[in-house]
Amino acid sequence: MEDCSRNFGYFIKEYFAALSSYMDWRFKHDDMVVEAFLDAVETKEVWFEMVGEKDVVDSYCDCIIKDGKLIVRTTPQNFGVNVANGFEKLMELL
Repeated sequence: MEDCSRNFGYFIKEYFAALSSYMDWRFKHDDMVVEAFLDAVETKEVWFEMVGEKDVVDSYCDCIIKDGKLIVRTTPQNFGVNVANGFEKLMELL
């Protein structure tokens, strides 16, 4: 947990950079996907949460859409590990 708190800002930035990269790659030329995303994430907010292991579907991190927000989730044990994995199933949520 010490590494988690020491590198918190850096890794949070990495999660959001991974989301940006994923969206650029997947949404860039597909207006229907953009529209589906904006409809699903109606608040236009992206949140980050540390949760218990039982709450994360993927082995490292994942994302969910809840209350109109995109929520990126990981556990303290996996914080900063394979940050791009969290968006692999984003299309399934739309």
